[in-house]
Amino acid sequence: MLRQLLQVVVWTLGIYAVLWVATLLVWPPEAAPRNVDATRGQHSVYGSDIREVVYSLPGFCQKLSSRPDVRRIIVLGSSSAKAYRPDILRSRLGADEVDNLETDGSNISQIRQLVTDLRTETARGSLKSVLFVLVTNYILFVSNKDKWHGGFTYYEAEKVRHGLYTGEANGITPVIGPRLMRFAVEALRPVFALDTLLGLSDGIGVELVRRFWSHPKVDVEFVRMLKRRFPQAQQSEFGEEQFIELDRLIREIRASGGDIMFVEQPIEAFERTSLPIHSEYWTKMVRFAKEHDVVLVDMSESAGDKEFSDPLHGKESVWPEWTERLASALRGLASGLVAEENKGARCHSEPLDVQKAVHSVGASARLDRDENTRNAETPFEGLIDCVSGHRE
Repeated sequence: MLRQLLQVVVWTLGIYAVLWVATLLVWPPEAAPRNVDATRGQHSVYGSDIREVVYSLPGFCQKLSSRPDVRRIIVLGSSSAKAYRPDILRSRLGADEVDNLETDGSNISQIRQLVTDLRTETARGSLKSVLFVLVTNYILFVSNKDKWHGGFTYYEAEKVRHGLYTGEANGITPVIGPRLMRFAVEALRPVFALDTLLGLSDGIGVELVRRFWSHPKVDVEFVRMLKRRFPQAQQSEFGEEQFIELDRLIREIRASGGDIMFVEQPIEAFERTSLPIHSEYWTKMVRFAKEHDVVLVDMSESAGDKEFSDPLHGKESVWPEWTERLASALRGLASGLVAEENKGARCHSEPLDVQKAVHSVGASARLDRDENTRNAETPFEGLIDCVSGHRE
C-alpha cells in the first residue's frame, strides 16, 4: 500500500513537473524585467493585469527594500490607468524606474490595500524616493458596499485564490514569509496557466464589446450602470467613504516618506457635460486636493471621443500618445513652463489646465527630448520639488 502511494506521488510530481516546463515554453518568463507593468499580465502566464500585480509584488517589494534610493514613479489606478506607459514616462521625466500597478475594477479602498502591502512588505524607508501618481476618475469612488457587497475586493480575492494568503476581507495575510513567496509563486505556474486558459473566453468577449463600441452621445446602459453603482450620487454624501479612504492613503504614503499626486484621466465628452455624477465628483475632488495640498493635473479633456474604446478606456493604439501628453504636462509642471493664467498651478493643488499647459510646454519639451538640451534628471527632481515643496 505504501509503495503504491509512493508511486502515485512520484507520478503526480512528474506530471506536474512536465506541465511546469510546458508553461515555460508557452509563456517564457521575461529575463529580469526592470519594472512591474500590470499590462504584461495580458500576455504572461498570469493571464490578467491584477494577477500580474499580485504575483509580481513579492519580488517587487524585495527590490524596493534593496534599492531605496532609486528615483521611482509608481502609477496607481483602475484599468484605465494602464494607458500610461512606464518606458515613455521614464525617458521623458528622467526617473530611474517607472512601474504601472493599475488594478482592474478598483475603487480607492482596493488601491489602498495594494499600497498597504507595499508599505508593510518592504523595509523601513523603502518608499522615500517614490512618487505615486494616482490616476483618478469618479468610478473610483463607488462605495465598498455597492462595489464588493461586503466581500473580498478583486485584489484580495486573487491573493487568497491559491492558498498563498489567508484571512477575511480587509485582513489578508501571507501564509509564508516573503523570501519563500517568490518560489511559491513560481511553483504555481501550471495552476496559473490553467486559470488563464479558462479565462480566455471571457477576454475574447470583452475585446469584442470594445471593438464594436459605437460612441453614442449618451449611452443609456452605461448611465443605468452608474445609477446602480452610485445610488447616492445626487446627495451630499457622494463618495464620502472613498474620500475618507483617500485621506488615509495620502497620510500613509507621506508617513512612509513618499509622496503622491493626482492625474484626472481623460473621459468622453458626454460624461463631463451630461452626467451629474461627474459634476458632483469633480467639485469635491478639486476641494479635496486643495485641502490636502495634493497637486491635481486635469487630463479629462485631453482626448477626443474617437480615442476611446469605451466610455472610460482609451484604445490601446493611443496609449503612447496619452502618455506623451501626460509627460509634457508633468515636465511643464516641473520646470515652470506652465502658462501664467493657471494661477501658479505648477506647484499648487489648483487643477492644472492641461490644454494650456501642453500648448505652452509642447515645443520646448520636444526640443529637450530631441536635442538633449536638458539634464535628464531635471524633470523628475523638479516634479518632486513641486509635489512636496509647496506643502512646506
